[in-house]
Amino acid sequence: MVKAAISGFTNLVVLAYVIVLFLIAIANTGVFNPNWPFELFASFSRQVIIGIPFLLILGFRASKLMGLFSTTLILLAFWPLILFSEYKLGSYSDCQADQCIGIVFANIRNQEKALPIVNVISNEHDVDIIGLSELSPIWTDKVLSKYYPDYPYIYQISMAPDGRELGSTMALISKFPFSEPELFVEDYPRWPRSVISTKIRLQSDDQIYIFMTHPRIPLSLAGMRRRNLIFDKLGSLISTDENFILFGDFNTVPWTPAFSKIPGKRAGDPRLRSTWFKMGRILGIPIDHFKVSENIDVIQSAELNDVGSDHLPIYAKLKIRSEPEGQIMQNSALVKTQEKIAKRFQNVNHIDRQSVSDLGDRTVYFDVREAGEYNVSHIQTAIRIDPDLSTAEFLSRYEDVISGKEVVFYCSVGMRSSAMADRLQSSLKNIDGVRIYNLKGGIFGWHNDRRPLVDTAGKTEFVHPYDPYWGRMINNSNLTRYK
Repeated sequence: MVKAAISGFTNLVVLAYVIVLFLIAIANTGVFNPNWPFELFASFSRQVIIGIPFLLILGFRASKLMGLFSTTLILLAFWPLILFSEYKLGSYSDCQADQCIGIVFANIRNQEKALPIVNVISNEHDVDIIGLSELSPIWTDKVLSKYYPDYPYIYQISMAPDGRELGSTMALISKFPFSEPELFVEDYPRWPRSVISTKIRLQSDDQIYIFMTHPRIPLSLAGMRRRNLIFDKLGSLISTDENFILFGDFNTVPWTPAFSKIPGKRAGDPRLRSTWFKMGRILGIPIDHFKVSENIDVIQSAELNDVGSDHLPIYAKLKIRSEPEGQIMQNSALVKTQEKIAKRFQNVNHIDRQSVSDLGDRTVYFDVREAGEYNVSHIQTAIRIDPDLSTAEFLSRYEDVISGKEVVFYCSVGMRSSAMADRLQSSLKNIDGVRIYNLKGGIFGWHNDRRPLVDTAGKTEFVHPYDPYWGRMINNSNLTRYK
């Protein structure tokens, strides 16, 4: 009787274990979107893996076929965990202060007592940026300034621009000045989640895009769908051609299909780490992460001591790999825009910045922007013309000026100047010795290359961004102004 009861119980345990393995294997395929509830089982793959010897022994004892079946099922369930490699290990190498950045992120779960503790551990690790989520919405910037006196730049967001209360109040606290943060808020009426994005510039003059998020926990089908929408937005916001650091409480473990869709590589191998829920590596899982671009090296990454939340804070020391001497990082958004412009205006000769410099003194520049843009800065000797200037009026004013010259039109990115060149070229080709071009990348590309610009007073480093959307194509947002 007892033997039969033990046997029945064992069979029940084995059946339950096999079902769990099936659910994990289904999660690994990613065929369901949202991947619910299968991903929840995959999140605890590390805990489930301890049953492997038990299943193999029982399988091969039953028959060779059952043993092979058990082996196959185990491989299908655990290969993403075992083979996970989308991370960068810490090199623990020397890192000059002007090339390195230290970051701490902590989900503090509305625990005010955690604020001073995070400050202490941040100072111990010489941290430059602190990211916090799940703050109380009643904590003002003044409250945070009290706890973080060495961090002069604070951005806290608890409400969407339209007045909706966010599901997780977040704060970005920095020793570095950052550009005006942009906020993406999911289209959901109650307690929506968000993504904060901004840019900082290090002492080395390297620019980094910073992203922070805390999507909804995927305990339901709707919750997972909402979390995945945040991941999709991160994929559209982040350009892998640029230096970026993304951090937050992702509410997913790294070996799931959902995590693989988020750009970048994780800082540190997560397979033996846990950030939630403070039960150690055996029972906890890693759901708080740093992800970085290819051009950023991980010097060190770690989970830090308990701060009073159910999450452990995470720390990363990162190094920005410098570009080779003389090489300047291209703005990928601007490059893509250039390609679209070239495709739209195929009859126009588009010339790059280096080639236009080689044209020499025979070049005449025409700035096809509004007066306000031109007054902030322009290429030296450039003549401003209105974007809607007619062909007849252009010829009456400038026919003698351009005779025998290389004529280069430019604007912010090349759209208005390409349209002008396209409209004028049939008339200008009849003028002796004239060749006309559109400057690829416009004045934004010129500025990104750190080529000289002038205003009415002389040399200047500033450029007009046209508006915030187009201004993202300027590498150094601190050198933009509207007047």
